[in-house]
Amino acid sequence: MKTADTRERLIQRINAMTDEQCRDLLKLLEWRMQDQRRFPRQNSANPSRFFVQNHEYQGIIKNVSADGMFIESPQNVTPGETVTIIFSLFSFEDPIRITGQIAWKDQHGFGVKLDLNLRELIKTAAAFPPEA
Repeated sequence: MKTADTRERLIQRINAMTDEQCRDLLKLLEWRMQDQRRFPRQNSANPSRFFVQNHEYQGIIKNVSADGMFIESPQNVTPGETVTIIFSLFSFEDPIRITGQIAWKDQHGFGVKLDLNLRELIKTAAAFPPEA
């Protein structure tokens, strides 16, 4: 397909969207373009609990990197809100507890920009042996 055809189809689809769908698409595009994947994402299917405004919910971490993750959940969250996520990692005894900001959402779940580097948090907690 030619670039002009692709752009035309994209514009047609955007013009057919509601304002809310356009806002969600814009947030997703801005998130993806700014992020540029500084850290590689790893697919996951890790159950988690998360807290937004003192309410507890459950979700599935579908992918994770050192600075972010995607949580599949039907909960209605708002980008910019603080979220605390609790999940188990590998066979470690204590669960990981980390906070971040909801960066974007769609009908499947939401993306989180973590406040701390997850890899560094795990190392600090002595979950990984020191690098050689």
